[in-house]
Amino acid sequence: PIGQFSSFDEYYSSLSKNTRQNYRTSCNRMERDKLQFTYEVFEGKIDNALMDTLLKINLERTIEKNPNRFTTKFSVIQEKINLKYNNIIRKMWRQNNSWTLVAYLNGVEVGFLTGIQNKQNIYVMMNKVKPEYEFYSPMIVSIVKFIEHLYCNDFCGKLDFGRGTESYKYKLGGVE
Repeated sequence: PIGQFSSFDEYYSSLSKNTRQNYRTSCNRMERDKLQFTYEVFEGKIDNALMDTLLKINLERTIEKNPNRFTTKFSVIQEKINLKYNNIIRKMWRQNNSWTLVAYLNGVEVGFLTGIQNKQNIYVMMNKVKPEYEFYSPMIVSIVKFIEHLYCNDFCGKLDFGRGTESYKYKLGGVE
């Protein structure tokens, strides 16, 4: 989980110099290329059209990260696995305690975080970005801005990135 800090400024100051520079670089790249960054948080159920868009982002990212899993030899098996996986994600998105953060560049969905929440904690279960927008690191920017939003709204729980050793979790202040 993200450690407990008394303010966003304290949290941001706790990030490494390199992480803060990467965040600023991402924001500057978007500005330079005239990409307007926004994000929106959905609490509870989301509609089917948005689900379809986010599942497409998930599939694009999965194919980009695991190209060998999508060869002709495995395509039928992989299609069945994806269908089952997508049904599980859709069921989660239909729960009242689900939440989803969608990042936009010029109004286009470019990535998302999603998970579940309770009164005390927010759990991130998935973080995906469209491969063609990775250069701008929109999800890093989204996470930092979301954490700022949480501090500004007196959220006193924890933001938990869950299991896994992805480097962004630790760069953004996550601890075991």
